[in-house]
Amino acid sequence: MTATRIREPLKANFSDQTKQEMSKIVLVTGATAGIGEAVATRFAAEGYDLIVTGRRDERLQEVKRKLESEYGHRVLALNFDVRRKEQVQANLGNLPEDWKAVDVLVNNAGLASGLNPIQDGDIEDWEKMIDTNIKGLLYVTRTIAPGMKERRRGHIINLSSIAGKEAYPNGNVYCGTKHAVEAIGKGIDPVAEKQAAKAALLAQQAALKRCSPL
Repeated sequence: MTATRIREPLKANFSDQTKQEMSKIVLVTGATAGIGEAVATRFAAEGYDLIVTGRRDERLQEVKRKLESEYGHRVLALNFDVRRKEQVQANLGNLPEDWKAVDVLVNNAGLASGLNPIQDGDIEDWEKMIDTNIKGLLYVTRTIAPGMKERRRGHIINLSSIAGKEAYPNGNVYCGTKHAVEAIGKGIDPVAEKQAAKAALLAQQAALKRCSPL
């Protein structure tokens, strides 16, 4: 992950319009806590403007205020559920003009629900995990990737899990969703490379280490 750090003395010499033109934009889904918040914090510390999304609006606004206060960069908070295609399109498909050029997409939103043998599994748990971990990632990527292709630049980072590499007892559907995240990322990358956009996969353990706050 490459980040551009702008030194404070230099920033003081530029107009607000120029600084806005120079800044890069990172979109982090599921940024209200945990890895998502840590990733957003790290990017803010490196000088990026942030679009943060999440389902818990009160917590999302807290994250926005914290990032703006501590790092002084622009933060756009969008309260929606990645499982709802129409919400994804309404929010990310209609970004304000000065927020449209997303340079980095971090597909972090995800969850685990239930821990049962397959014959005792709760179908609502299955649907929640599939809708969030797979379909939500696809909805967001499908909305943001065309702009990256048009601008011929961008990075897509899909946060996976060690469960996407090794299944654990009774983690059947969750592990399946994370294996899918791995496969989707690998399928994106060859095409994205040709279009000057790059895709990456990070297991949660690596993500925690690399993206922990400074």
